[in-house]
Amino acid sequence: MRDAKASVRYLRANAALYNIDTTKITAIGGSAGACSVVGLATTFEDDYKTELSAAEDPTLASTHLQESSAIATGLVQVWTLMLLLLLLLLVLLMLLLLLVLV
Repeated sequence: MRDAKASVRYLRANAALYNIDTTKITAIGGSAGACSVVGLATTFEDDYKTELSAAEDPTLASTHLQESSAIATGLVQVWTLMLLLLLLLLVLLMLLLLLVLV
């Protein structure tokens, strides 16, 4: 989560260089990436920013702490869940067919 928030701050800090509209930053992820998206969308601004000092984590100073880690939108991909539900439906249909034939 700390890295995900730092990456959003990096994008904001370098928005002019990369021609990024910071009002439209979106995070998309599936599986473990979905956890990062949910974290970006639900954590407070100072989470993962103030719990460690620069002495404890020297890399913190290079993560553009003055920038916001907020995202405009988050998209969680749930294809795996959809496939599992389809598989379950198929198994249930097969069981029903077996019951009808027997």
